[in-house]
This record gives sequence, C-alpha cells and structure tokens, in this order.
Amino acid sequence: MEIFQRSWRSIGVLMLLGVFIPSVILGSTYSLSTAPMTTTWSSDWSNGDWQYPDFGTAIPSLLIALVLGYLTASAWSGALWVAAKESVGQRVSLGEAFSYGFRRGVRLWGWGILAYLTVLVGLVACILPGIYFLVCLSLLAPAATFERRVNPYGRSFTLVNRNFGGALGRLILLWLVVAVFSCIVHLIGGFIIAGISVGLNGPAEVILTILIQAIISLVMIVPVVWLVGMILVTYAWARSRTEPISAQTLATQGDQ
Repeated sequence: MEIFQRSWRSIGVLMLLGVFIPSVILGSTYSLSTAPMTTTWSSDWSNGDWQYPDFGTAIPSLLIALVLGYLTASAWSGALWVAAKESVGQRVSLGEAFSYGFRRGVRLWGWGILAYLTVLVGLVACILPGIYFLVCLSLLAPAATFERRVNPYGRSFTLVNRNFGGALGRLILLWLVVAVFSCIVHLIGGFIIAGISVGLNGPAEVILTILIQAIISLVMIVPVVWLVGMILVTYAWARSRTEPISAQTLATQGDQ
C-alpha cells in the first residue's frame, strides 16, 4: 500500500499517457474506419451473398496490437522504475520516466509477446497449463526491468516456483482485487452500451459506444496502478527468499 500511496500519481500519469490515450485514439480511429465496412458486410450476409472476410483489415489490427503492446511495455517499465526510485526518495520527471520506458520497453515487449503466446497455447491445449504459465510469468515485467543480464522469462519461472505456494497466494489476492473491480466497471459499462445500442443506431451509436469504452478504460487505470505496485512488491518478496534485496538495490539495478 505504501507504493500505491507514494507513487500512484506518477504511475497513473504514465499509464494515462502511455497506454490509455494511445489506445483510445488508435482504437476509435480503427472502429470508425471499419464501421461502414461492418455494416456492408452484415447487409451482404443477410442477402445471402457469401463473401470471405477482408483480410486486409487484419493487418491494421495486428499493427495496432503490436504498437499498443510496445507502448504498454514501455509504460510498465517506466512505472516500475519510477516506483523503485520514489521508494528511496528520488524524484523522477515524466520525461525521464518515458525516456527510460521507451528504451527498456523493447526488451519487455519482445519477451511479453513470447509470454502471451505461451499462456495462449496453454489455455488452448488445456486450461490448467495456461493458468500455471500465467502465474509463473507474472513477474516477467520487473525481471525484465531490473535484471538486465538474465533471461526474464526463465527468471520469472524461477522466482515463482521457488516458493510457489506463497507466490500463488499473493498473486491470487492481487488478481482477485483487479478482477472484482474490473467486473463491476465493465458490468456497468455493458448495461450503458446495451441501452445505447437499443436506443440508437448508425454513427451516433458508434461514437457513444467509443466514448463509454474510453471512460471504462480511464477508470481501469486505478486497478492497473494497484497491479504495478503489487507486482513490484511480490517480485521483491520472491527475490528476498534467496538474496538480500532492498528498495535501494532495485533503484540501482534499474539504472544499470
């Protein structure tokens, strides 16, 4: 909770500018550009005109996902570094945080794609392996940020499995808070969007839906700030099981 109280503003601004605003801009631009295409597709389908999907739309979707993935990784790297620096009384400007995040984000972005594919394959093959991989890779972000000379993918597995029960308990509590908050926010937003879809159609429906989704994303910054802080605390706890670790250690390693 100390990290949340001390660094929530810095982390929140990083997530707002690095993740939320780009997501809204890119997502809304893509939604507006494909809305007419979606309408035409539905009309053709209802008339019995069998057409294959326009795979040209998949390429922009993939590019947007990759860009947002990099921005998210950069924001996470910057947020973790800021939290570590502020925990030892060192103030970091927003420009320094973004500069750090953009440099270190590439590493986390690459390993994050591999982690995402690992969890996805585990969920497809059988749900339990996917959940196991998700737990074991939960410390990937701080490992990639603070331990430059090790493989963060394997390091996350090692840290979690070294005391799996304790790590699992902490991570379950962490994700439970995020899940409950997210469910409440998205449930309220879903009811509002459903009401909009019933009462409106056409461009007005699309614009209002995008607006509600933007508000939902903005509110969801709150649990993300909590998530960043608790992941950092869990990472420090896991490392402390086998080596002396302190906030100063993390701040120093983050600068290396």
